[in-house]
Amino acid sequence: MDANRGSKQSLVNTNSTRIIIVALLLWSQAFAEGWYERWMKAGDTWHDRWMRLANESPAMEPLDRIEILGHALGVGTKSEMNDQESEVYYTIQRIILDTPGHAEYYRDRINGARLRFEAVDKRDEEYITDRAVAQQQLLDEQMNGFETLSQLPSIETVRVLGEFLSDERGRMEIPAGYTGSKMKLWDQWLQKPNSTDAAMALDKLPLKNKPHAGITGWDKEAIRPWVLWYEQIKAGNRTFSFEGDPTDYNLNGPVREAKNPDANRTPRRPTTETSPATKASPEAKAANQTEDRSNLTTIVPGIIALILGSGYWIYRRKSSAS
Repeated sequence: MDANRGSKQSLVNTNSTRIIIVALLLWSQAFAEGWYERWMKAGDTWHDRWMRLANESPAMEPLDRIEILGHALGVGTKSEMNDQESEVYYTIQRIILDTPGHAEYYRDRINGARLRFEAVDKRDEEYITDRAVAQQQLLDEQMNGFETLSQLPSIETVRVLGEFLSDERGRMEIPAGYTGSKMKLWDQWLQKPNSTDAAMALDKLPLKNKPHAGITGWDKEAIRPWVLWYEQIKAGNRTFSFEGDPTDYNLNGPVREAKNPDANRTPRRPTTETSPATKASPEAKAANQTEDRSNLTTIVPGIIALILGSGYWIYRRKSSAS
């Protein structure tokens, strides 16, 4: 009993440590990256600060431009934004989309956080704390990165998210036959694979002809339609396009002709043929044509004889009447 009580107390202490660390991370992240202090000094109001940074963005290094301005894309959904928020959102979205490497920047941040998390040395006496910090940083990068990518409709974004669809690192899978406490799998419960986040980000992008109505779960089967969709794009069998943009794209750029393999599977319209028995082979069609010509040869003389006979009968009637 004492051992069990001690292990539970240890778990509580560990969880409390995680909560404190998470709070500190969320509070200090903006200051640690330096963008928040720069943003605060840029003006007196929220709107003025972002618009001033937007105007100053051509002089920024590309990565700094993406990092600083990317924080403005979390102002809310389009239906919730007021006029000033809309001006900030669309101005900054356009600046970031025009900056090469905008999607790769978030890809590298997410992958870097994953590598740091996996590199925590289990032999270190500070392992639990270090791992908790690295784990929370990974979750933060995933949350911020994929949410921002979902608001950047571009070829580069589709490519980055599409490649993430095969990244299953961190997926929680309970071993077959496992009967122990799920709390022992705590580390895995606090992870999530990039594949699912990527599918959700693709689902939020304003893409036309999405492969399904929405992500319905976290498992591999739930994201399978998006995996197939991207495989078709990579193979050159499918193009994609965005709402409000008439251009079709592949991963190399704009294309003249749209490709949609789903359209090729549309059932054909029914023909006038009523049954398979009426579908004649070429030989049968030729035989039918010969028979038709033969029937025509028999019928035409009869028609001519009928006309001549009728004319002769009318002539005789007139002659008799006179």
